Amino acid sequence: MGNKKGSTHQAQNGSSTNQTSPSKSSKAKQKGKGTGRSWKRRVWTKVEASLWVIGAAFFLWRGDGIYNLPDVIRLDDNVDRRWLYCGTAFLALHFLIFLYLRLWLQWYRGFEDWVKAAPVAIPLSIICLLSGGIMLAVALWVPLGYLSPFAVAVCLMGAVVAPHLIPSWLPLFGGRAER
Repeated sequence: MGNKKGSTHQAQNGSSTNQTSPSKSSKAKQKGKGTGRSWKRRVWTKVEASLWVIGAAFFLWRGDGIYNLPDVIRLDDNVDRRWLYCGTAFLALHFLIFLYLRLWLQWYRGFEDWVKAAPVAIPLSIICLLSGGIMLAVALWVPLGYLSPFAVAVCLMGAVVAPHLIPSWLPLFGGRAER
């Protein structure tokens, strides 16, 4: 009687040597598929980030077709400096929030979930990025015309996705450092 009770207990737990649990085999298949999808996703993320950075480099290099964009910003008298400085301040605030999230919270403190650790930081960062981009587009409207919003958008997206191209094995960007 005790032997029978032990065998039913083994069958219920799936610890019998003759049985394989269907959930375990399906989990192994899903794990294999998930690895392929994540590998493809990582490659696509790198390709997409590279294209944004190449587009940003093109707009920085070509600018208005005659001068590059830093020269247009620096030398052209038609650039509205008030909008330029306000937009630059908002973008600097966005960059400081990024440093806070990435370096302080994730790397130094060890938090992986930024939303739980700092729930206000991401919406504030998005507002700063969009406000700064709009202000830069307004500042560059006279020298660049209709090209201004596209140039600013591509340059900002290139700057936002550029950290994807940093190798993950670097201790500063890959995760928490060994102590």
